[in-house]
Amino acid sequence: VTDEMEEALRDPLAPGFLDRATDLVGGDSGIGYAFAKVGVIRAAARAAVRWGPRGGRANSLAPGLIDTPMNTQEMEQQPVMRDMLAQTPLGRLGDPDEVAAVAAFLVSDQASFVSGIDVLVDGGQQQGTKAATESA
Repeated sequence: VTDEMEEALRDPLAPGFLDRATDLVGGDSGIGYAFAKVGVIRAAARAAVRWGPRGGRANSLAPGLIDTPMNTQEMEQQPVMRDMLAQTPLGRLGDPDEVAAVAAFLVSDQASFVSGIDVLVDGGQQQGTKAATESA
């Protein structure tokens, strides 16, 4: 995400935000995905601050490579997805039930002091990619 995108995400309710976001993404779905992902993380953080005094909690959930029909299609069409799987320390796709279990925890009383964070459910993929990049 570029500095310009970071600036735009500071105020997503500003007039013209969607036009600006469209211009910044420029039709690149990968950049669009990253931009949207950062936006969701920021929205959860802002909501946690806004709703916390009233007892509300807000978090975002970031699934990695999950064994779904959509991901199967993506793996076939996007070679980078296979690379991402190869860099996942747990060495496998996640199961949708594993993501659901984390979501269930986050909305449970057991997570009553968890708010304002993004929870990765990615088998370590983000860290595996980071390690691969650093060693290259």
